[in-house]
Amino acid sequence: MSRSPIYSFIIFILILSCKDSDNHKNSKENELEIKINSINIKTDTLAKFTYGVFTFKSEKDLELITYNNTSHSIEFFNLNSKNLSKRIILKSDGPKAIGNVTGLYYHNQDSIFISSRGSINIINESYSKESNPNLLALIEDYNINFEPLFNQHFRLYYIPEIKSIPIYNLYFDPKSKISAETEQISFFDLNDLKITTLDYFQTEPIESDIEYGFLNYPTISKPFDGKFLVNQIYSPMTYQYNSKTQEFTEVISADKIYHEKNKNPEDWVPHAVESNFYNQLEKLNDNIFTRILWKETEHKPKENGFLKKEYILQIFNKNFDIIDELKLPKNTYFSYTWFVANNKLYIQAGHPNYKYISEEELIIHEIELKEK
Repeated sequence: MSRSPIYSFIIFILILSCKDSDNHKNSKENELEIKINSINIKTDTLAKFTYGVFTFKSEKDLELITYNNTSHSIEFFNLNSKNLSKRIILKSDGPKAIGNVTGLYYHNQDSIFISSRGSINIINESYSKESNPNLLALIEDYNINFEPLFNQHFRLYYIPEIKSIPIYNLYFDPKSKISAETEQISFFDLNDLKITTLDYFQTEPIESDIEYGFLNYPTISKPFDGKFLVNQIYSPMTYQYNSKTQEFTEVISADKIYHEKNKNPEDWVPHAVESNFYNQLEKLNDNIFTRILWKETEHKPKENGFLKKEYILQIFNKNFDIIDELKLPKNTYFSYTWFVANNKLYIQAGHPNYKYISEEELIIHEIELKEK
């Protein structure tokens, strides 16, 4: 008896389903899980329980180094001894004056980079460096139409291989800021004290009906081997810059971007709540890259939707293929307050609804990836 076309079709679908099931099972063989260790650091009356501007030194004694805008100071928190080991009170007047800090990077004990509006300063741990700390003021013919900027999305980093600092170009003209034809990143060369724009632009929308609203900031990873990774926070599309070739290469494509057109583009709050925020992609070790996805949620006018957004830890292999997605604890973290060091991820537990939050402690969660 000959089989009917419908019967053959059903058999075909069942075969495909079995293959898909097998593939899914194989993809889960190396599934990861997270191990969280809480580091609770007792603070004094000047310290804060969360920081938006910070850096770290990854040595035997790992230290989180923060900027305290209340006391206008740089604070050193030792994550092993769990104490505040040092505080540098910054000057507000005189030759060593530094304005409100927007970026912080620890290179070594003699070179701590500090950015304030329109300037980059370099001090040592004793705050006694004699060279002029205001480097940008030395630039001649400072005739550009953007302001060098650092923020929680685009952190301050120094790349020793090329003695340069990547900077985010904040254009004075709002139309230029969101244009796909204006360079988003520049290099500040500490050798010749010049700014050079790089060929990195706003990533283009995939669909014509996508509206990004204000989600147009670039992110940057900690540099490694003369390279760094960048993306716009509205998109998973990620590029790698290689200082040897001086080129950007797309390493993660965006087949889907999960933002539908907003009916009112100026109403940025619901658009931001209902959109995914893609943090910077960081190199965790030689085989793993990771980033935190601040997941979209439903906007309700009478609620603070930002506090309801969940955190997803995306895991990529060395070829930038996604291999896992792990949920992080709810109501625990505040986005952008994380970094990687010593093959682990460190994030400040500073969510307003975190049940263990305390003004007497700085709480850092040390997250380690383990195979099940």
